[in-house]
Amino acid sequence: MALYYTGKKDYDAVKIRQLKKLNPKIFLQGSLIHDVIKHLIGQKKLDRDLHEESAINLYSKWVDDKKQFGGRSLVESYNGDVIDADFYENMKVNGTAQIKTFFRIIWPNLKDLEYVAHEEYEHFKINDVTITLKPDYVSKSKNGTLVISDWKTGADNENFDNDLQIATYVLWAKEKFQLSSSEIHSELVYLSTGNMRSYNFNDSELERIKLSIIEDFRQMNDSYEMQTYVSTPSQKNCNSCRFATICCDAKMDYTSK
Repeated sequence: MALYYTGKKDYDAVKIRQLKKLNPKIFLQGSLIHDVIKHLIGQKKLDRDLHEESAINLYSKWVDDKKQFGGRSLVESYNGDVIDADFYENMKVNGTAQIKTFFRIIWPNLKDLEYVAHEEYEHFKINDVTITLKPDYVSKSKNGTLVISDWKTGADNENFDNDLQIATYVLWAKEKFQLSSSEIHSELVYLSTGNMRSYNFNDSELERIKLSIIEDFRQMNDSYEMQTYVSTPSQKNCNSCRFATICCDAKMDYTSK
């Protein structure tokens, strides 16, 4: 195994912007599934019926398009890794299963709710911190409760859940729609299992989340400069890193390429 350091010290801002557009393999399936559901909800917005077979066909076509593209949008491919055909076939099988779960388990719980919004960038402020977010699906029940649903395409493991993201959606919704926390229902929706994990935050919990966001923002700004960033180089980490080719600490193995 030949590991090496790139040794590069000068950073090209234009190239960095280009590298930011690459995606790791682990994110591609979830991204395509989200895009298919975004398309489906767009049909719901137009008061059209949603069809499982057409959704699966669309997803399959998009996977094939990515395969034809040769993995050029993937971090690992850019870094010299070979993307074999099994990767796309497994993605097609796993993604199809999740779309079926959406239609057969999840959508029956949501289809009768009033459409409010989906996949739109939103902004709001906590003190002087501007928050940008993009809720997957926002709807309203017959009793007026606002429902925020966030699709998860990864493993359904409660130990990995993070209430920060879903609570941030609630903070946004309180301000956007002028609602109390009791009038907002939020949920993580796992497409791998059909589990819909509900969250209900009280005002004290939301205040705690606000403080956490402000502190995280402060720490992020404190470590913004390149020289203060602590790298964690390894073959696995670097092969999946957008910026490995310009990082002086990168460790990569090209002996099999």
